[in-house]
Amino acid sequence: MSAEVAKPNAKTAMGYLRISDKQQIKGESKANQRAQIDAYAKANNIHIIRWFYDEARSGKNADREELKKLLETALKMKGQIDYVIVY
Repeated sequence: MSAEVAKPNAKTAMGYLRISDKQQIKGESKANQRAQIDAYAKANNIHIIRWFYDEARSGKNADREELKKLLETALKMKGQIDYVIVY
């Protein structure tokens, strides 16, 4: 969860981070992805309410634990979140 307090009329979002393999970690680390999403959210008055992270998971299919949790959470929170932001 983001420690930043939402501004009035801010949209809400969940963030999703994924590293596909150890080589990707060098240039697109979890920290780098999160920083980019946070910057985008801040610039667009979006409050990140929850984060999901899959490490060493292929993007070729949806068999990713955190992605599944994100989708389940999005369905449960329908009408309460505006976006899912992915790096």
